[in-house]
Amino acid sequence: MKHLAIVILATLMLAACGGSTDDQAAPDAGTLPACADVWVPNATLPSDYKGCVNDDGSVEAAAIQECGQGQPVIRWASYDDRFYAYLDGQVIAISGADDPVYADFYRHCTSK
Repeated sequence: MKHLAIVILATLMLAACGGSTDDQAAPDAGTLPACADVWVPNATLPSDYKGCVNDDGSVEAAAIQECGQGQPVIRWASYDDRFYAYLDGQVIAISGADDPVYADFYRHCTSK
């Protein structure tokens, strides 16, 4: 049963990566902060987050999602299957593929 939950959550997390609301070109690495400086537990994700630069120099473009519950619609992002945050909100660490807090958050934001 635990394996099924992990598979379901992993599928949901991958689905979250594909639904970006930003159709802009990938930002230039020179204009972005390091991912290690942005995705820190309890830090605030900037409201104008466009992405970050990984340790290897590759660009991690922001895949901004919309949380469909409530008015106004709230925008959020995740990084490396390890962190998520509302824009201008607190960065939260994901404790693994079966993290119940992230699963509840994701279900809340994607239910219509």
